[in-house]
Amino acid sequence: IEYRLIWTESCGGVSNVVVSDLLPAEIELVSVESDAGLVTTDGREVSIHMATLSGVAGTATIKARIRPDTAVGTVVCNEA
Repeated sequence: IEYRLIWTESCGGVSNVVVSDLLPAEIELVSVESDAGLVTTDGREVSIHMATLSGVAGTATIKARIRPDTAVGTVVCNEA
């Protein structure tokens, strides 16, 4: 599974921005790549920390897989 988080800032700049995504319990994190900020992970939570965000866009790609103990037919939803 691959999730892509995309963000833009066009309001004049903000500081200490954190973009976070808590993955569903049925998902195992494989890797995270971001073209902006510092990526941290804590269990199922993925966060991208940016000191400033001013007139720029960013993208993070989260690669994950369904846990093997997830029942067939389970619907998995993720909201960032």
